[in-house]
Amino acid sequence: MSWPAPTLDTLHRLGSAGDRFDLAFLDADKPGYLPVFRSLLDLGLIGPGGLVVADNTLLQGQPYGDGIDVDANGRAIADFNAAVAADVRVEQVVLPLRDGVTLARVVAS
Repeated sequence: MSWPAPTLDTLHRLGSAGDRFDLAFLDADKPGYLPVFRSLLDLGLIGPGGLVVADNTLLQGQPYGDGIDVDANGRAIADFNAAVAADVRVEQVVLPLRDGVTLARVVAS
């Protein structure tokens, strides 16, 4: 399994153990945001009322660029933003602070 295998493996172990969290913060590896977000919700690690916070979701405008000068991180954030916006399990808002912060409140698991 490729990265973020250690993170995903850990999330699966936590989910299997019945652990639950009120808050998860995503930062650093942009291509890992979406698989981690999906795992948090799919495994029930963040239940209703919990919050997933993702940093850098405006990423210097790259997720909303026209494809020119958009790097792998920009594409990954664009995919993450689209998936979060379409996920009926969360209510979300992007705060335009610096490089953007997304708050996704879980409404259904």
